[in-house]
Amino acid sequence: MRITIVCDTYPPIQHVSGLRAGTFAKQLAANGARVSVLSALEDGEPHIEDEGGIRVARLLRDPWHALHRSGLSRQLTTARHILDRGPYPEWVERGISLIKEGHLEAPDVVWGIGSDSPHELAKRSGALWGRPWIPDFKDDWGSGKHGTGRVLAAARTRQRLKTATHITSASSVGAVELARRFGVDASVIYSGVDLAHWRNATPADLGPHFNIVFTGHVAEGRIMLPEIAMGGLTQAVREAGLDAVRLHYFGHDGGLLRAHLGSCPEIFVDHGFQDHEAIASVQSGADLLLHLPYVDRAQVCVKFLEYVATQRPVLCVPGEPDGLGRIFTTRDGVFTASSPEEVSRLVTRLINAKATASLPSFQRALDAYTWEAQTKSLITVLERVVQSTGENDGRSA
Repeated sequence: MRITIVCDTYPPIQHVSGLRAGTFAKQLAANGARVSVLSALEDGEPHIEDEGGIRVARLLRDPWHALHRSGLSRQLTTARHILDRGPYPEWVERGISLIKEGHLEAPDVVWGIGSDSPHELAKRSGALWGRPWIPDFKDDWGSGKHGTGRVLAAARTRQRLKTATHITSASSVGAVELARRFGVDASVIYSGVDLAHWRNATPADLGPHFNIVFTGHVAEGRIMLPEIAMGGLTQAVREAGLDAVRLHYFGHDGGLLRAHLGSCPEIFVDHGFQDHEAIASVQSGADLLLHLPYVDRAQVCVKFLEYVATQRPVLCVPGEPDGLGRIFTTRDGVFTASSPEEVSRLVTRLINAKATASLPSFQRALDAYTWEAQTKSLITVLERVVQSTGENDGRSA
């Protein structure tokens, strides 16, 4: 089977989307697929090269201007991106030109990983080659969009997905929502968990406090209900004292979380963006890992699975992740809280108990969520799409 992966981030670009695309590309190739990748460069000269049997084309990506604007200017830029070809329209056109010039062979299926621009390029690539295309959603389809922007995103996504044969999503909640809203069959393909990487990490020394760790990307509209977790920590700190607790944040700008800490912003430690190696060490050294939802409820996603793989206690706000019961038969070490008061009581109890116990290993349960296992699920989806497209072509002929 020949597969072209379209993505706007790919190693060595350090981003979770790039990790998803890069690892699945290697896993698919290891399983006998002929894989090509159409991706992006942040700077430098465009080039095509063979990387371990994978043909990778890197084209210059447009600068991302909207992050540096505010107010009406940013809103208008966002609207233009939604209605056009996403935030990287020039990159999309460069990709189309590359295909028209014959620099990449036609695949059996095109898999677009990311959001608007990769999906637009995957859609148009599939049309040029006469092959099926599958959009992959790592995040909620309308992530980071509000009000009119979300309405526009829904309409544009629905229009784009009219030609999609199937959808893949990195979360169970996302797959259900995508299928319901856009009327296209969806499958869950989790980003895999490297169990050895997380289990064998050397725990970081985070200091003598009760250390809570949150890793992820925080931006306006990306994290739901931060006031519950932060309000609860504020209450716990009032009782235990400022020196008792530290909240360690690893990701991009953490100002949103800090703003919700009210009277005790001193407990917030912003470490900035870190690579996977450092994150594994930090999570292994935590007294408690904090899991916040990206949509209206917590869900089982790769971050939650990586949390569990470190065997440290996990606090899920505002409740048990959707789908947890299908994975684990025990809830030992996985705590839930739906209000600031519940968060405060739990954290205070753990501080007083000086809790250091690890979670059960969940080895057998997590085996189904390794990169190898998820690749097999992905291959099943891709083969089914290719087969069904061939049958449809035969009937139409």
